[in-house]
Parts: sequence; C-alpha cells; structure tokens
Amino acid sequence: MAVPVVPTVTTLVTQALKRAGRVTPSATQIQEATDHALQEVKADIMFRAPTHRNLLATATATTMRGQQRYFVPEDYNIMDSITLLDGPDEWRGLATGGMGSTITLAATLATTDDEVVGRYIILTDGPGTPQYRQITNYDPSTFTAYVDVDWSPIPTGATSYLIASQHPPLWPLSTRNEFDHLEFPTTLGTPRFADMQGQEFWLYPIPYKNSFGIVLRYFVDLSSLDESKLLFQQLLREWRSLWVQGIAVKSMQRFDEDRYMQELSVYNAMLDALASQTSTVRQVRQED
Repeated sequence: MAVPVVPTVTTLVTQALKRAGRVTPSATQIQEATDHALQEVKADIMFRAPTHRNLLATATATTMRGQQRYFVPEDYNIMDSITLLDGPDEWRGLATGGMGSTITLAATLATTDDEVVGRYIILTDGPGTPQYRQITNYDPSTFTAYVDVDWSPIPTGATSYLIASQHPPLWPLSTRNEFDHLEFPTTLGTPRFADMQGQEFWLYPIPYKNSFGIVLRYFVDLSSLDESKLLFQQLLREWRSLWVQGIAVKSMQRFDEDRYMQELSVYNAMLDALASQTSTVRQVRQED
C-alpha cells in the first residue's frame, strides 16, 4: 500500500473550497482563502487549544557571560519549561571536526564510552551552535562521538561543545523568583532559575561563563509558525479534517452559502474536541 501524499496548504485549501461549493476554485480564490480563511482557522485553534500537546516545540540556546536576558523563539506563545544544561569543565571543549552524525571531541577528554553514551551534547559556540543531540556511541580511541540525528550544519574544528551531565530545571519553580524582589539581582554565578518577562526569559544568577546550554519547551503560536517547518507540515496531516472544515466554513460564510450554519456547528464541535485534549499549563506565581 502506497504511503499517502503529504498534504500541503494549497491542496487542503483547494479541497476546502470544493467542499464549500467552489467546484473548480480559481487561483485567486485559492490565494484569498490561504491569506484569510486559513489564518482565521489558525486563530480559532490558538483561542480554543493554545496548549495542545501537538503544539509543543523544543528550542536550544547557549549563555553568554554577563548576559541575563534572552529572547524566546519567534514562534513562541506559552512557555512549558526551561532547563539548564551543565556539566564538569572537562566535558567542555573545542571539537576537532565533525561529519553527518559524528563529532570529534577534544583529544584532552579523558572519559569512557559508558560515561558519555546516552548523555546529551550541545554545541555552545562556533559552526552548528546551538544544536542539541544525544550521544549514542563513543570511541575513546579516536574521541569520536556518534549522535542520534545528523548535524545540520556540521560542527568543525571551530565548534565548542558541552556534554551535559546535569539538567536542573529553571522554570517553573516553587520558590520566589520575581527579579524585583531579589536583593542582588545582578550576581554572577551558575543560573538557578529563570523568570518570564514578556518575550524574554531572565536568568539568575547571571551566567558567569559562556558554555551553559538552555533547553526551552514551549507551545508555538500558529500565526507565527513558519509554514515550511516540519511541525506545521505535521499539523496539516494530523489535523487535516479540521483545516478543511474550518477553511470550508469560512469560505461558505464568504460566499453566503445556505449550509454555513450547519457546517459551522460541525466545525465548532471539532474545535471542542481539540480543546478537550489540551494540556493544562499554569505559570506558577512564587510566594514567600
């Protein structure tokens, strides 16, 4: 049995217009529905199910010495968690090269296969930063670490790395962390918590070195998500019926179709079903 064709925005919009009564939709109608109806369906999903598990994404960042404030990803909507990546200084170093699924670590690294296999490695400076991979095999005789997903771009001899052995959570926490309540908010050290400030997260203490890694788990904003990204393409496939029904309903309203109210009730029921699967995310307000 052949693998089903992956839907695209154009194919779904065309199918929706046909369902709405446009038997042979024109290029102009397809573009109009893409520019307006599709965007309205995105807004409906964001209103009803902003923390649905399918909207979870992961991003990585690396710290800079003395820098407290860091921007969230462009497609960020709601934060789920912020985690620090740390490890002993001897597990930080400068790579000597890399290939598709390997990275050659510093020749000064004294460790065994059992110590690093299964751990995560993050590129902290240079080409490939801030990619984040899991080590699946390690050859200590050649200092070659094999990773679970190919690098893109590939690390080089100018790439610094950290093999993480510690993953302390920075946000959310159950202790007070509002920065206006800190006695010494600009102290340097190893970050112990983060605080969300609009489109930024602030670290405290301020990183005292460049090579900490940060892993962000967040719910994306569909209106800001790049439609060419794999996540959006997955959503087109997984929520195909919802996209088609929603765009069709918006188009029925646009063309004053008699079936509009009937099909709107179907669309709302689909949104309700999606909302029932939504994760509960609470931003903890810390108190003494």
